[in-house]
Amino acid sequence: MQKKFKFTNAKLKAIKPHNKDSPSTELELSDDCDVSGLKLLVGKSGSKRFLLRYTFKSKKRSIAIGKFGDIDVATARKIAQKHKTLIAEGIDPKVEKDSYKTMPTLSEFFYKTYLPVIKTRKKTWSKDLERFKQFIEPRLGDVRFQDLTSMDVLQLQQTIANPKKMKRKVAYAPSSNKGLWRFDYITDFTFVGCGQDAELVKEIDFDFTTGLGFQLYAGDDDLKFCSELYKVWESNFISYFESGVFTITISTS
Repeated sequence: MQKKFKFTNAKLKAIKPHNKDSPSTELELSDDCDVSGLKLLVGKSGSKRFLLRYTFKSKKRSIAIGKFGDIDVATARKIAQKHKTLIAEGIDPKVEKDSYKTMPTLSEFFYKTYLPVIKTRKKTWSKDLERFKQFIEPRLGDVRFQDLTSMDVLQLQQTIANPKKMKRKVAYAPSSNKGLWRFDYITDFTFVGCGQDAELVKEIDFDFTTGLGFQLYAGDDDLKFCSELYKVWESNFISYFESGVFTITISTS
C-alpha cells in the first residue's frame, strides 16, 4: 500500500485496519499536501487518528490532532497549519496545548483559589458562594479563563440583574442632518457598589462619531466588533422598557 498520497475523506474511509500480524501497533500514512508532517495512524482495530510530526529546536516532536470521523481531512489540515504557524513563531504547539489544559475553569478557580481566601477575609463569603452556584456556575463554570469573552460577562450581568430593582440611566445624543435624526452616541450607566458606597459609572458606550465601543472592565474596542454586544443591549433595553422598568424622557437640551 502506498504510504504517501493526498488525503481525501473517501480514501481514508476505504483504508482497512492495520495488519494484526504486523510488529508495529499502527500503520503510519503521510498526507502529500502543503502541510508537511500531517500523518494518519491506522490501528489494528481499524481506528484512524491524525497526527502532526514536526521538529522544534532540533528535537523531533508530535502532537495529536483528532480522530478521523470526529474531524475530516480539511479540518485536520487547518489544525495542522495552525500548529505550523505557532512553530514558525517560535512556539511549541504541544507545550501550548498542555498549558491550555492546565488553565483552570471558573469553577476550579472559584473553589480552589478564591473561596479559601474570602472565607478568611470576608464575613459575607457565603453570599458570594450562593451567587456563584446560582448564576455563574451553571452558565460559565466549565469555561476556561482563556475562552471567557466580554459577551459572556455581559450576558451574565443581565442574568443576575433583577429588572424590577435595577437602577440605570441611559444617555443619548441625537443630532440632525437635513431633517433626519441620528444618534451620535449611546451611553448606559449603572450603579456599582452597595449601599452608601454605590456610585454611578459608565457601563456601556457606543460612540458612532468616533467608531468606538466601550464596556466596563473590558475597555474600548472598534464598533465593528461590538455588533453582537449592541444587539444584546438593545434587546434587553426594549424588553425592560416594554415591561415598564424604564421611564423615557426626551429632551433637546
